[in-house]
Amino acid sequence: MLRFGIDVGSTTVKVVVLEDDGTVLFSKYQRHRADIRTTIISVCELAVEAVEKIRRRCRAPSL
Repeated sequence: MLRFGIDVGSTTVKVVVLEDDGTVLFSKYQRHRADIRTTIISVCELAVEAVEKIRRRCRAPSL
């Protein structure tokens, strides 16, 4: 099971995805201007893409 954390501050958005054992799979810190929602969506989409890539690599058959 993965854990997903997000922190939205007055000027930044921080996202982290952790494995059960605390291993960081993804971490991103991004400043936002007045458009907080767009920044949150963008950073969360990056997290999902990164985790999907990691999972695909783990499932790839060995040669």
